Amino acid sequence: MAYTAVTQMPNPFLRLIQWSRPEAGATNPRLASPIDSTTTTIVVTNPPLDHADAIITGNFLMGIRSQDSYVEHVYVPAAAVSADGLTFT
Repeated sequence: MAYTAVTQMPNPFLRLIQWSRPEAGATNPRLASPIDSTTTTIVVTNPPLDHADAIITGNFLMGIRSQDSYVEHVYVPAAAVSADGLTFT
């Protein structure tokens, strides 16, 4: 089978975001509690916001970087974010 380069995301509604806080003195979002291979709920310190500062309600990828700089990618499906944006299920 020949290689075919991908020219677009397979799901046009899937977003990949850089989640950080650019304002001076702000802390970047962090996990509020540790996770492991059996974790089904993730709690964070700050909600993911879009360009208009609205909470993203799901259908995005996020990377969780460990203290050793290893990154685990997590898919958050649509409607999996709590109303306050702090819990993903």
